[in-house]
Amino acid sequence: MTMLVLAFAFTGCGTTEPDVTVVTPGVAPATATPAPGAQAAPAPEVFVYPDLVHVALWAPGGVPAQSEMDFVLEHLNAITIPEFNIEVNFRLFDVATYRDTMAPMIAAGEDICLINTFPAGAAHFNNLAAQGMLIPLDDLLPMYGQDILDIAVPERWEATTRDGQILAVPRFIHVASDMNVMFVREWFEETGYSPEDIRTMDDVDRVVRAFHANHPDLLAFSSDTRALDFAHPAGFGLMYGVYFDNLGNTSGVSTIVEFTADGQTDWRVVNRYTTQEFQSMRELFRRWYVDGLVDRDAPLVVGRGFPLIANDRVFAAVSAADPMGQAIRNTQTIHPDPIVITLKPGVEKTGSILGQTYAIPVSASNPAASMRLLNAMYSDPRVANLMAFGVEGYHYIMNADGQMEFPPGMTMADSPFHPNNSRLFPNVTLMQTWAGTDPALVAQEPDLIRNAVRSPLMGFSIDASGVVGDILAQIDIIARDEFNPFIMTGAASDAIYYEFIDRLYDAGLETLIEEVQRQLDEWRVGR
Repeated sequence: MTMLVLAFAFTGCGTTEPDVTVVTPGVAPATATPAPGAQAAPAPEVFVYPDLVHVALWAPGGVPAQSEMDFVLEHLNAITIPEFNIEVNFRLFDVATYRDTMAPMIAAGEDICLINTFPAGAAHFNNLAAQGMLIPLDDLLPMYGQDILDIAVPERWEATTRDGQILAVPRFIHVASDMNVMFVREWFEETGYSPEDIRTMDDVDRVVRAFHANHPDLLAFSSDTRALDFAHPAGFGLMYGVYFDNLGNTSGVSTIVEFTADGQTDWRVVNRYTTQEFQSMRELFRRWYVDGLVDRDAPLVVGRGFPLIANDRVFAAVSAADPMGQAIRNTQTIHPDPIVITLKPGVEKTGSILGQTYAIPVSASNPAASMRLLNAMYSDPRVANLMAFGVEGYHYIMNADGQMEFPPGMTMADSPFHPNNSRLFPNVTLMQTWAGTDPALVAQEPDLIRNAVRSPLMGFSIDASGVVGDILAQIDIIARDEFNPFIMTGAASDAIYYEFIDRLYDAGLETLIEEVQRQLDEWRVGR
């Protein structure tokens, strides 16, 4: 059987000649069979040298072995070479490596043709765009990305546009994470409350205290992120009914604009950490910590995994997630069938769109081929599912309900190809679902996407060049690394909180607020 051997190193986004024979380890590429009576599709145009496109993605579930990547690529290229004249080589990185090295690789001229921008750090869209590392897509999209234009939500293009040019493609996925709270069912039922009783933060406070009275030796509330997570934009105004836009900033967020669910705002840039909403949350965290409802080591311990999945001694945890992500999390909990209560629907803003986008770096030598592949990833389920889940019959099997399961004798823990990145792909509606999740949730995604609560500031991001970038960098260290782990878990006293506020202003927060307000006012005039 004639297949392709693909080098893992990035060697160019040009062309390559497919003429090497290898042996496939177990499963041949699937071939499409026309339905009886269906008209055969015209034969694709034959090209001598397909365009080689290197795709860089990150893998939350870990990087598969080289042999598994080669195996997936053989099957993938059996589709993309004859049908799209593209040979694909996609490389998976662990999360930390991708976040920290993607920008330097592009700057060094590495031949990277297509990337998924990262939610934070040097590989975030804002940083890459500010450094001129992304190719404008305005001409490429109508020529080679028509499926993308047909599917994408028009309002989201504002988020990825800079100086009148589109620099990235937003994913077609529900990104407005709801503010959920998850409880262990058996312990919840002991409290005497019902799920219908939990609608506000006061209700949550009552039920976790009732649990603590019954089980003082267990943890009423926990997190693995050194924060209790109610400060997430959807949870921010649980006591007051407002949301906030983080203005494209992703870490140590200090400057925000508040708005209501119907889009009303005063357009005023304020310090998030001195708002009434934040004060109320901070005080609640502090009471929980002092009263023993929260792990005393919470400010220092990170990376244990989501509490109800990683620790069988935790009663409740915040779960900021979209419906599909929440459904997947529900199947992974130690105590089965958790109670999940949505306190507030999520909000879509520039920052949530920019958390992950698809972009073509300036290092791509054939941007047209990169866009053709992205269009296929956006519109062709064969391409998307091969890249996300591997080869059917080898890495997974389909059950009688049309959902994926691991083959007999294989689990998620020992699967040779389970990067757990399906929610990272550009069009979630193409993705197959695992057994145990409700496939109807995928069918609901288009409505959730189109009907999401959207920030009136959609499209605005802070220009972090010059002194603004220096101040943001200092605030990021002060907030994220020094104070937030203690404030966001309730461990910080009032004295520590006020010291934190002083440090922010010493770092230039007042100057930052004034400059961001100027940028926002200018942006509003130019709309």
